[in-house]
Amino acid sequence: MIGKTSSISFTGNQLSRELKYIRRPDNHAASHERWAFLFDTAAINVGHDNFSVKGKTALELVEIASCANTPALLLGILTMHPNSYIRESVAANSSATPEILAVLSNDPVLHVRIEVAANTRTPVGVLAEMSRQGSHVRIRRAVASNASSSEDILHALSKDPDTETRCNVASNVSTPVDLLRTMAGELDTSKDDHNHHNTKAKVRIRCHIARNINAPEDVLLLFTSKHENIKVMCEVALNPSASAIVLERLAAMPYEYVRYDVAANHNIPDHILAQLAKDQSERVKLAVALNPNSSLETLKLIRSDNPDLMHSVEMAINERLEAYGILLRKST
Repeated sequence: MIGKTSSISFTGNQLSRELKYIRRPDNHAASHERWAFLFDTAAINVGHDNFSVKGKTALELVEIASCANTPALLLGILTMHPNSYIRESVAANSSATPEILAVLSNDPVLHVRIEVAANTRTPVGVLAEMSRQGSHVRIRRAVASNASSSEDILHALSKDPDTETRCNVASNVSTPVDLLRTMAGELDTSKDDHNHHNTKAKVRIRCHIARNINAPEDVLLLFTSKHENIKVMCEVALNPSASAIVLERLAAMPYEYVRYDVAANHNIPDHILAQLAKDQSERVKLAVALNPNSSLETLKLIRSDNPDLMHSVEMAINERLEAYGILLRKST
C-alpha cells in the first residue's frame, strides 16, 4: 500500500478492513506510522471526490474531522491520522459511525477515548467495555453522562467509588426512575457518622438527582424535608419537572435562597407566585416580577419601598398589558 504513488483510492470495504486492523492495540503503532506517510505524500480519493490532506494544517483537518457533514468514509480515514487532536475530533463527531467509534475506543490517547465514551453514537457494548472497573476514571465519568448508556451500565456505575461518576449517573436523563429512588434512599445524610467527606459526597449526588428532569415526585418530595441540605432543596426548586405540590412545600421554607429559586422556576403555577409576591424578601419578590408566568394580578400584589424592584414590577406589568393588547387586536 505504501509506494511512490501520489494518489490512492478508498472504498468502504477497504476502509472496513483497515479499521479492523487498527482496532487491535498491537497494530496501532504500525498503522499510524504507515498512515503518517500517506497523509504526508498522497491525495486520497473518497468515492467520486478527490480529497487531499497534503498541505492542510492540523487545524484545518480538525475542522474537517469536527464537521457533522463530513462523509463517514472520510471520517474513517481521519481516524487513522497520527495527530491525536484530529482523532479526538472524529471521536466527538456526532456523525461518526459505530464502527469508527469502536476503533477509537482502543486509541492509545486518553482524550480520544474520553470523547468516544461521551459520544451518544458509541455502541452499548463498547460503552460497557469502557465502563468496567480498571478503566480511567474520566472515561467512567463520560460513560455515566452518556444518554446512550444502558440500564445495566448505569446500575454498575451507580456503585462506582468515584463521586463524580455517581453524580453523572444521578443526573443522566436515561437513568431509570427506580435507580434514582434507590440512590436517593442510600444517600440519607441523617445516617452519616459525622464523616464530613462522606456527607459532602452524598449532598453532591443528591443535588444531581434533584436536578434530573426525570426524577419522580416521591424522590423530589423526599428532598423537601426541613432537615434537607439547602443546596439540594435549591436544585429541586429549579427543576422544571417539579410538581406544584413540591414547589408549594419549598415556597413555605424559611430559607430565602430556596424560595427565590422557587419563584425563578418558569414552570411554577401562578397561585404559588401570588403567595411569593407577598414574601418578606426583596429578592424573592424580584424573582416573581421577572418570572414570565406571573400574571397581571400577581404582579400587582408586590409591594416594596425599593425603587429598583418596583421599576422591574412596572416593566413586567407593562409587558403583560402590551401582550394583552396584542391579543385583543388579533381577536377583533
